[in-house]
Amino acid sequence: MKRYFKILIIMCMTITLFVGCGKNVKDSTQNRVEGSTFTFTAEEFKNYYNDSIGLFDSELKDFTGDKSESADYYQYIEIIGNYVIYATSATDGGKLTRLQISYKGGTEKEPVAGMSQTEYNENDIEKFMKKAGNIFDICETTTPTEDFNNFSDENLNGYVLENASKEIGDLTISFNMLSDLSFKFEPKEVK
Repeated sequence: MKRYFKILIIMCMTITLFVGCGKNVKDSTQNRVEGSTFTFTAEEFKNYYNDSIGLFDSELKDFTGDKSESADYYQYIEIIGNYVIYATSATDGGKLTRLQISYKGGTEKEPVAGMSQTEYNENDIEKFMKKAGNIFDICETTTPTEDFNNFSDENLNGYVLENASKEIGDLTISFNMLSDLSFKFEPKEVK
């Protein structure tokens, strides 16, 4: 009788395992870029971001869209400390078409050849890169984060002197330093 009971328990566990597999688990190799949009909405991005940042970091709280007055798209903006996270979509609650993270900090230096310079300390850059890396990992699940880190290392050295753009995986990533330090993530098909 014990033997039949053990077999019954094993069969029930096996059936439960097969029925429950993959139901709520996201495939880490699933592509999150589909044509000229990401496969997620602002609400889904907020959930991915909050899950990826850890307990001791600030979460996105109210990442809701407003129609742009000057263009035909919706924009989502949230400020967390010195960071601004910005996204766009074609429709209210639609799939995102662009993500951007900016750092509003650093120290202004004497202009060189008429160009202003901003100096960022190592700690500022490290925190910013962690957040930008999280966004890269959310947008591009099939490419190693190391590819993004190599691109950012080429452009960051304490003094930010240039803008750059590079295609990594299914993304075009733009690095900018006009008034702040920022990375913009867009699907490759966006022109």
